[in-house]
Amino acid sequence: MKNTVHLAPMVEYGRGIVFRSQLSNGVFYDGSIRVGRLKMDFESVDFSWNGYNVYEKFESNSPYISALVVKLKQIKN
Repeated sequence: MKNTVHLAPMVEYGRGIVFRSQLSNGVFYDGSIRVGRLKMDFESVDFSWNGYNVYEKFESNSPYISALVVKLKQIKN
């Protein structure tokens, strides 16, 4: 594993919903909500200290949540 970097991101699971709501005046809202778990592994021997290659390894496993809401207006010519 000399001078290599390995990164392995992976979503273990996730769920979400998407919605749209339109009003009579041409304004509408789009949005989404997502939740899940993200797993990421990183390993490398690219780092050196005092001339020696240093092996680094990082493992992460964490939940996430995200939301998005957008307000839009339809314009007619």
